[in-house]
Amino acid sequence: MQARINQAEKTINDAGLLTLNGINFSRDPAVCTAYWDARKALIPMVGAVREAGTSVLLEDVAVPVQNLAKLCNGLEEMFNKFEYYDGSAFGHALEGNLHLVFTQGFDTPEEVKRYEAMMDYLCKLVVSLEGSLKAEHGTGRNVAPYVEMEWGKKATEVMWKLKNLFDPSDLLNPGVILNKDPNVHTQNLKPLPVAHGIVDSCMECGFCESACPSGHVTLTPRQRIVATREISRLEALNTASSLDKAEEMRKSYEYLALDSCAADGMCAEKCPVNINTGRMVKDLRAKSVESNTDSYVNQLATIASKNFGLMMGGVPIVLNTVDLFHKLLGTKVMSLASSFVGPLVGLHWNPYLARGASPIKAPPSAVQTNAQNKKVVYFATCVSRTMGPARGDFEEASIHEKTMSVLAKAGYEVILPKGLSNACCGLIFDSRGYPKQGEEQGNNLEALLLEASENGAIPILCDTSPCLMRMKETFQDAKLKSAMYDPTEFAANYLMEHLVVAKREKSIAIHVPCSSKKMKKDKYFEQIARACAMEVTMSPVPCCGMAGDRGLRFPEISGGGVQSSVKVPPGAAMVIRDPAVGPNTTIAWDEVKDNCSEGFSTSRTCEISLSNSTGSHFKSIMYLLDRCTIAKESQATA
Repeated sequence: MQARINQAEKTINDAGLLTLNGINFSRDPAVCTAYWDARKALIPMVGAVREAGTSVLLEDVAVPVQNLAKLCNGLEEMFNKFEYYDGSAFGHALEGNLHLVFTQGFDTPEEVKRYEAMMDYLCKLVVSLEGSLKAEHGTGRNVAPYVEMEWGKKATEVMWKLKNLFDPSDLLNPGVILNKDPNVHTQNLKPLPVAHGIVDSCMECGFCESACPSGHVTLTPRQRIVATREISRLEALNTASSLDKAEEMRKSYEYLALDSCAADGMCAEKCPVNINTGRMVKDLRAKSVESNTDSYVNQLATIASKNFGLMMGGVPIVLNTVDLFHKLLGTKVMSLASSFVGPLVGLHWNPYLARGASPIKAPPSAVQTNAQNKKVVYFATCVSRTMGPARGDFEEASIHEKTMSVLAKAGYEVILPKGLSNACCGLIFDSRGYPKQGEEQGNNLEALLLEASENGAIPILCDTSPCLMRMKETFQDAKLKSAMYDPTEFAANYLMEHLVVAKREKSIAIHVPCSSKKMKKDKYFEQIARACAMEVTMSPVPCCGMAGDRGLRFPEISGGGVQSSVKVPPGAAMVIRDPAVGPNTTIAWDEVKDNCSEGFSTSRTCEISLSNSTGSHFKSIMYLLDRCTIAKESQATA
């Protein structure tokens, strides 16, 4: 490798090329990743800044290397001639291969004519330089009219004969690679109408689809965007037939696009333009609520927000009542009963539904250490304040009890915010389409945490990852946001050095919630898990589909429940990977669940979904940490 690098540097230097910076090859993973990110971002950068309603087009041509300079000059002239001022070209110089990226609108005949003239110019230029109209990517209707120009009449006739020999009825991709219509590339062009500001820059590439938890049941993010655009297009036509079709689509759109979306935002992680389709869905839910500001549902949301502590105080009672019925009736009878009751109340029970959490008590006394003034503000979220372990789990204590136990062993003085029973980050409201109520809750919580942390001077531990991300996204005070941690990051940076950690578990599973993935906390999960267990299996599932309680209202999203009105595809609902085997090796949960004693995460509702999908109890990673640690001082005394 070094010899090849030396030769490359010598070739560049001998050529006398002038560069802004010296020619330096790097082996630093961070530097290499930055270069690759810049390379991969070229197409998205064009797509992100294009005019709304236009498409991003990509062409792929190649010429002999000795003609590459002529091709570059010709392309520059072409972009200027036809006024594609946002056009760019990049590729693989050693192969004479260039990728052309530019934006194009198809909403007027003039735009289509401009595009046609540009394509004629491009194809003639490449052919004149003895090149190929398609290099490393597939061909199609856009190049079909120019096949004979590139290959000649005789070669094209041979292609047609082979096509007719193997496909006499023209069933396989008719008109895609070979087409006798010289204008096929200017027909049936797909418009991209302006539909919603959040998704108007979507290129419909489909990268987002692999991260969507509900795509196997209803629509993927790309399909949600396409449906939104089509409704917008039909309404813009404003004809009787188009409006009727738009109304018909909206009837299905409510469930397929809005209700069944987890709105976790993992689609943005895969999207090259960073589009969060979930954010659009939340916005559309909010607009639906705004159109009925006097509705009883909206009024109930406001009442719930104003009396949040009272409302959440009743949740443990309800959960314990449901658990009592589970205990008396048994799982089979309870499942049968819930299949009738669930659709009536809009919530579907599963055997791993949490019992009610115990009330929060005063923090235990911290273990005395040599370090002074070790304080932490502990924000026990409304989820952890109301939801305890599930029936059948050998753990009895609630999340906040385990968290404060670990903090005490590490010698931390725990500060609980005043008015904790009324505190909420607002996510529960925002995700349902009540952003005003969610914003009010978030503002109140920010004020509470500012006071408790002395304006961000004391670190803040939040025990639920989705809530932490919501706070980091919506809080205004920068110092406060930088002082907030999820359980794994806080444990790795502040607790582990004060604890004696033992590998007491043989094999466990770890699921990193989608919010933690987006906050780049993956490494902390694995660090804590590997310190506590001999074998760790990391889940690659982008999102479990629970989305708060949405997985209980629409259990088909999270892949479970006979109550679901939508049939879920057969097969393992949970796929996990073992890092020891390799990052690309996936195995079904059924093959390893007998070896994994339990699963751990940092979102109680996600843990319910994961438990239901796998048949193994998932719980907060703080249970694992409490189980596998003792205070250093007590260890020394022993």
